[in-house]
Amino acid sequence: MPAIAPVARSVLRLRSWLLRLACHAHLATLHRRQDGISMAEYILMAAAVLVIALAAINGFFNAIARAFERLTQRLDSAG
Repeated sequence: MPAIAPVARSVLRLRSWLLRLACHAHLATLHRRQDGISMAEYILMAAAVLVIALAAINGFFNAIARAFERLTQRLDSAG
């Protein structure tokens, strides 16, 4: 039995080392994935702001066009 104890300790040490290695590898992939997610979030946020800005600009110019149409109709009916 005394010969088994050093082997068991070596197995435990090896298992602990492999577990630490796996944890480090997993944390490294999580860190990379987190960076990728944040970049994607920034791109989606910029795209959403752009769509909202374009919709607001489009609405503004449509309102101006309707105002000019009403003005020209009034001028045509008056003259």
